[in-house]
This record gives sequence, C-alpha cells and structure tokens, in this order.
Amino acid sequence: MTNVLEAEVAARSAAKDRRRPGRRGDVSPELILLLRGEEARATPELEPQFGDPDQLRSVRGIALAIALSAVLWAGLAYVGHWAFS
Repeated sequence: MTNVLEAEVAARSAAKDRRRPGRRGDVSPELILLLRGEEARATPELEPQFGDPDQLRSVRGIALAIALSAVLWAGLAYVGHWAFS
C-alpha cells in the first residue's frame, strides 16, 4: 500500500505546475473567467429582499443620541458653573 501512495506522490510532484511563479493561490474562479473574457457562470435571478420598511429608524437613534448628549452637556455646564462660582 505504501508503494502505491509513494508512486502517486512522486507522480504529482513530477508534474509541472502550469501556473506562473508567484501567482496567488486565493484568486476567485469568477474573476479568472472575467479576465479571460468568458461569460460568467449563470446565477439564478433572486427577487430583491428588502429589510425593515422603517427607513427612519437610524434617524430616530441619532436624534435620541443628540438629545441625551445635550442633557449631559447641560448638566455638566450647570455643575461646572455651580462648582466654580
């Protein structure tokens, strides 16, 4: 059994690597097709999936953060004015 494995390893190591020296091994197969000018593999068309329809959710979060920080800064200004007077 080891002779068969050794023969396979020797055959694989004797085979010449067709890639140019220094070529990266993590290249996407889709990119190779595009660089060769071939058509990309057909992907099934998916219906667009929209997330939460609430578009103002982030705006409300920003407004809440501004309101809380304004209260915090007003409190610090009041404490600072009281401490230094």
